Amino acid sequence: MRFIVDVHCHIMTLSRPNVGTFIDALAHRPFEYLNRQIAAPRYLLTSLFSNRGSAIRNTIAVADNDASAIIGLMHDDLAGTIGPADTNPILHNGAFHILGDIYDSMIICPLLMDFSRPARITPDIYYNQPTEKHHTFTILEILHGIRQYLKEHQKPHRRGFLQHPAQGRLIVRPFLGVDPSWMTPDEVLIFLNRYFRSYKRDLNKQVKASLALEHWDGSLNRLPPALFSGIKLYPPLGFDPWPDNPLAREACKTLYQYCEQKQIPITTHCDDGGYRVIPLPEAEHYTNPERWLPVLEHYPELYLNFAHFGHRYQENRKTANSWTDSIVTLMNRYPHIYTDVSFNGCDFAYWTWLETFINSKTDTISELLRNRIMFGTDFLINLLKIDSYRSYIKGFLESDLDHSLKRAMLTQNPLSFLFI
Repeated sequence: MRFIVDVHCHIMTLSRPNVGTFIDALAHRPFEYLNRQIAAPRYLLTSLFSNRGSAIRNTIAVADNDASAIIGLMHDDLAGTIGPADTNPILHNGAFHILGDIYDSMIICPLLMDFSRPARITPDIYYNQPTEKHHTFTILEILHGIRQYLKEHQKPHRRGFLQHPAQGRLIVRPFLGVDPSWMTPDEVLIFLNRYFRSYKRDLNKQVKASLALEHWDGSLNRLPPALFSGIKLYPPLGFDPWPDNPLAREACKTLYQYCEQKQIPITTHCDDGGYRVIPLPEAEHYTNPERWLPVLEHYPELYLNFAHFGHRYQENRKTANSWTDSIVTLMNRYPHIYTDVSFNGCDFAYWTWLETFINSKTDTISELLRNRIMFGTDFLINLLKIDSYRSYIKGFLESDLDHSLKRAMLTQNPLSFLFI
């Protein structure tokens, strides 16, 4: 079996985000949110008013589905059966056709987000009880979605023979969102054991685990093993990689030790955008790659992906690459530091910038980057800036990046991050 990988996407329905917490934060810090988030250049306000708000309406049109329908939309878009006619679809004849090669299947990694952290602000409204966003509902939503997608997209036949059950399908390998810093160390361990006790960095076993969901009875108490491929951490929601509070730090250390021992990959948000509910200076402090220095000093073998390559949309030219440069430094120091370029490629000029950036480095660093940068889309969030899942992928494939780098970003780099 040959696979391509989208290492960073989202299968998120409208019921998942904690919208009330976001609005409360906006109400308490209106200037900061309007200036640096909602009305930031080329961000939400632009999407709302440009072309009659088509970007916002397009995003909601996807998020207004259930999880299985969103996965199905991604599949059908690549097959060219929805949207504008595609004479050369990526998915046809039961296989994925990329860069002149044929791949059996595509692994996608939807990153679940933990919206269950208690809000810091008690709203000055009548119904001011904390919103219930328990991670269990997020987990059930994605697992039911995978199961239904597998049932509706049956195993294809080619030339009269039944192929491998993964053939021509999206293999959905979620990352489980969690914020350990507001849990006790024991609670973190119970949580991790529940979902990762049988975890193995084995490609075949993880693919089989995902396909087994087709026959799952829907009970959270009878989950097939090895359903998650990693952990997702999200600083703009309040996660601090190395908290000052001793109990919170012990809880985080429990997570890091567990992930290092079992080689479970972690993806952490790392750009200055995103879904933020804490003050901007605090969010930037937690998101800065240098905040991970004490973590990696204690746990140097962690598999850690800094999403979005530390892109800073709202900084001046002198500081725009500061987080990116920090990530490169960490890559050179630790053996399992990776980055993805999800969302960044909504501006197709980014691919030219990336090629120039890599080539500007020494031969050693350039080679390191070519082995550690991974392809991701940030679908469906990227619909704020691009019209479809297909468009983002084709923009990448048709870019000026050399073919060997594109192939590495789609195949061996994410496969090395995710599996043995």
